Amino acid sequence: MSQHSLSQHSLLPSLARPTRRAALAAALLLPLAACSSDPSDGSEAGGAASDGGGTSAEGLTLVDPWVKAAEEGMTSAFGTLTNATGRALQLISASTPSAGMVELHETMGDGSGGMSMQKKEGGFPIPDGGELVLEPGGDHLAAWTSWTC
Repeated sequence: MSQHSLSQHSLLPSLARPTRRAALAAALLLPLAACSSDPSDGSEAGGAASDGGGTSAEGLTLVDPWVKAAEEGMTSAFGTLTNATGRALQLISASTPSAGMVELHETMGDGSGGMSMQKKEGGFPIPDGGELVLEPGGDHLAAWTSWTC
């Protein structure tokens, strides 16, 4: 199981073709654009600290990140975020220079036995000591890319 600390990674501006999918996974999942404290826990809300190469949150860790292969258009990013920050967090957005747009998505039953994806308004909670699993058929990050593999 690979494990990555969010505060230890930066993205190189020039990427070789075979590494673009892996780089997109890192770019989407490692420098999360905004995690805030859960307002219901009484703590002061605040964004993750910026280091110029993305954002990070001390104690927020990504395990087994990966991106679904896509030649162009929309792709999805997955992994497990574990929260050891000492407070509940809310993942409210993600961004990367490798994609024109990134949205938080959830997958739900459509009432007819099928499944549909939709933007997750308000983001995903990550309880203190808990985790957020981003997986196919469930919660995930959707990214629209402009490059081809």
